[in-house]
Amino acid sequence: MRWRSGRQFLFAAISTVVLLSPATAFAEAVGRTSALVPSATQQQGGSGPAALNLNDSVMRNAVLETAKGGALEVTFADNSKLSMGEASEAVIDEFTYAGPATASSQSLKMTKGLFRFVSGAVQKDKVKLETPAVTIGIRGTVLRVKSPGDGTTTVGVDDDGTHPPDMVLAIVISKATGQKVELTPGHYVTFGQDGLPGDIQQGTVPGCN
Repeated sequence: MRWRSGRQFLFAAISTVVLLSPATAFAEAVGRTSALVPSATQQQGGSGPAALNLNDSVMRNAVLETAKGGALEVTFADNSKLSMGEASEAVIDEFTYAGPATASSQSLKMTKGLFRFVSGAVQKDKVKLETPAVTIGIRGTVLRVKSPGDGTTTVGVDDDGTHPPDMVLAIVISKATGQKVELTPGHYVTFGQDGLPGDIQQGTVPGCN
């Protein structure tokens, strides 16, 4: 009788893990909407897009999309921020943060559109940003990205006056060619459809305010 009770308890525990664990991971909140104009959506798994409201939870693995003429800002648990311009789409691939001095990671795909990313408390070598054309590593910065969906990507680093002018704050690598560009404050670069980078320019990414 005791063994049967134990077996029933074990079966119930396993069933709970099987039934609840995927949903728990699937529904894990990693941030919130901190600005919204006028509308944006969040899509999880096989469900359809759901309208977002101000201060709504943003979930891991969610696809975020802004409307034409819209904008969205997400503030993550480590106080990093992702701002999206109109008709933009991004995917939150990974976000792990349990507080200072803990293991953490952040991975975002900027599928198409205009973006501004402000780094937070996640260790900078554990932050991975990418577009269909490039991957971006950061060293603590304000980053602007334009990914219009035509195979090109422009990446720029803001000059906020807190870093030496020759300090490399972002490393951008072409997925097609493997070529690497190092960006210092106040500069940007455009990778063409062939995966090759153009000349490094001074200023901010055009159209990405």
